[in-house]
Amino acid sequence: MCRLLTYLPGRYSLLNFLLETPNLRRNREVTVMIGLIIRHDGHLGKIVNAGKRSARILYLHDNPIEREVSLELFRNRVIKHAQLPPGTRCQTADGEECCILNMDSGVLNQPPIAYRVQYDNGLSGVVSEFNLTPLPINDSNDPLSHLITLNPQGYPLFMSREKLVEAFHRVVREGSGFRALLSSRIDLRPHQAYVAGVVLMDVRRRYILADEVGLGKTIEAGIVIHDLLSQKPDAKILIICPGALTQQWLCEIYSKFGGQVFKLLDLHLNDSDPLKGVNRLIASTNLAAHRFPDALADIDWDMLIVDEVHHLLSSATLYGFVERLSFSVPSMLLLSAIPAQKREDEFLQLLALLEPGRYSPKDPKQREDFRELYALQADVGRRARILGRRIQSLTDDNSANDEIIEVCNRLLDMPVLNRDELLRSMVAGLRTVQCADFTTAAREILKYTIDRYRINKRILRNRREHLVQEGQIHPIDRKCVSLPYKPDQLETDATDAVEALLRGAVNMNLDRDAFIPFARTALQSMASSSALVQFLNRLQESRRKGPEKIPWDATGTGEFTGYTEWDAYLSHLCSSANTSLEKDDIDHALKCALAWANYGTNSPRFVKLIEYVKTRSKELPTPKLIVFAGYPEVAREVADLLSLRFGEEAITVFLSELSREEKEDNVIRFQNTPKTFVMVSDETGGEGRNFQFATEIIHYDMPWYVGRIEQRIGRIDRLGREKVQSDAVSVVIFNENSAEAGLFECYRDGFEVYTQPFQGEKISIN
Repeated sequence: MCRLLTYLPGRYSLLNFLLETPNLRRNREVTVMIGLIIRHDGHLGKIVNAGKRSARILYLHDNPIEREVSLELFRNRVIKHAQLPPGTRCQTADGEECCILNMDSGVLNQPPIAYRVQYDNGLSGVVSEFNLTPLPINDSNDPLSHLITLNPQGYPLFMSREKLVEAFHRVVREGSGFRALLSSRIDLRPHQAYVAGVVLMDVRRRYILADEVGLGKTIEAGIVIHDLLSQKPDAKILIICPGALTQQWLCEIYSKFGGQVFKLLDLHLNDSDPLKGVNRLIASTNLAAHRFPDALADIDWDMLIVDEVHHLLSSATLYGFVERLSFSVPSMLLLSAIPAQKREDEFLQLLALLEPGRYSPKDPKQREDFRELYALQADVGRRARILGRRIQSLTDDNSANDEIIEVCNRLLDMPVLNRDELLRSMVAGLRTVQCADFTTAAREILKYTIDRYRINKRILRNRREHLVQEGQIHPIDRKCVSLPYKPDQLETDATDAVEALLRGAVNMNLDRDAFIPFARTALQSMASSSALVQFLNRLQESRRKGPEKIPWDATGTGEFTGYTEWDAYLSHLCSSANTSLEKDDIDHALKCALAWANYGTNSPRFVKLIEYVKTRSKELPTPKLIVFAGYPEVAREVADLLSLRFGEEAITVFLSELSREEKEDNVIRFQNTPKTFVMVSDETGGEGRNFQFATEIIHYDMPWYVGRIEQRIGRIDRLGREKVQSDAVSVVIFNENSAEAGLFECYRDGFEVYTQPFQGEKISIN
């Protein structure tokens, strides 16, 4: 005889059914439940015996114990059928230990459940729960285990766990970026943490990082890059920087941020398709903008980083390339230690890259509105702060609401804000909004005003002076040592001839945009007779060849041009200028330069360098002198001459033509070898490198770009400098009878770049 048992989910267990059916209350039917796995008061147990009114349960605590319990506990669902989660360690009836893999058949409250298990010998099988005894170590209050076994343990505990989950997610949100920080090999400073935190907490990661030279913009950008890759390992990231900095970026990202590997485009130009399958790419700016602009624009980048972005402002082609990318890339970081010079227009151009849909520098009306807004920044900031304080102190008093409305109306007193129809309607709506929503509406007005009319909201800038005042970094005293020299007659004749050549160009009304970079190059070339001869030969050659074009706009890009583009750049400059130069002036200047190069004895400039190096080598216990000579080939020439005077072991070089490995080997030798106390560098050592262990910088020549001087000094005036010495000394060699002397006075007394960090708030040299 058999009887069909129907299970009603959610109302009855099989045990309830047996207990509530009179003719099944006999001991034989109850005995069927022996071996059932149950849960009582949060603990697992196993029925070992059962009678008419009670059952005996083995509770699987750390110290297993048997207890007699009333069958009423089953009827009232105090004791429930339990499901074992995967991973539970058990012992079979035969004494073998195993681990639950999954439920093979059966459901909760319809025993017995059959489990697929794996034995310690690696074999697997299916075992009924009647033949399994969970080992005590598995009996825990792990919330996940309870949820897996459909045992939420009551509403109060469930809600407590819900609150815990919410708190956990809140911590994760507020701690965004911690994973990137903790997995990076960096000595993080408070100001870097602040900048990185501001970017990481923003959904739209589009900012200008404008810390002064040496304060760690690369570290800040690296944290953001590392955070993105930790959340999205397949993210597509493009880093664009001057050619001299590409290898530096490659090494910094790999060594300091979890071994992240980027592809350096400049090293893969011979590949059939250098951009195929690329996700992480570093490219020099000129190469990206002039050789691969369309291919790079077709890739869906997740993040774009542009280093030394201020250079783009002098090149329509380079700016246009980055502007094109800015419309599609979700996240963008623009790095520049040298702030904009023509403040309003250049800030507008930079902001247009961050928010291309909002700003349009080509619109004359918008440029005028932006200048007006720029002039009102102090007022906008002051009134926004007042509104913020009023909102914070808001009470139920309606008079406080009236004060907030009055402050909002003061915002509209400024014409550029008053022309915003949306802002006007938001302010007008304050009078009709319900009291309960008044605070929210006021905060929306404040947020809208700050987001739209505080133009520096997306420009993050730390100044060394402020950080010193706040005690975040140690003060470094910049010092200047001037070494003027009297030129010999041959150098004087060559100098006079070049200056006459430039005056002739002015008299011939040479276009200003062509004259300025040409004059800067000509004047700097006079640091060496051979460099001047090379420059004038190129000028004479271009006159014979006629006009020549290169594939990018060279106007104003002298500061940006790397050594790889130098030859083409120089040809373009000479070609642009020679039509406004007298042939006789060129021939005379070249004749004087050749006489200086062929018949001159030791250059007074070089003699001054030798004297100073010899003196410092005796005065300093362990001198480490960096000699900067930026004009092409001059650094190599200076290094060779110094090697003849002090021996090859004493001199090393950091030059553009060296491989990355050779440069790094030379830096290590310079830093760690006592006998090697001079490193001669061209401008490739002037950006991005850390030479804070060096004692002094010697400027063998002076570039006619104050930004390059600041970059050079920034190699030693960096975080951690205080561990070496408390000052950063610049030694400047210059011809006291030439325009170079005036340039030195301008840098020293005007920009004060040798004695304090360059703020960029004074007019640039033109």
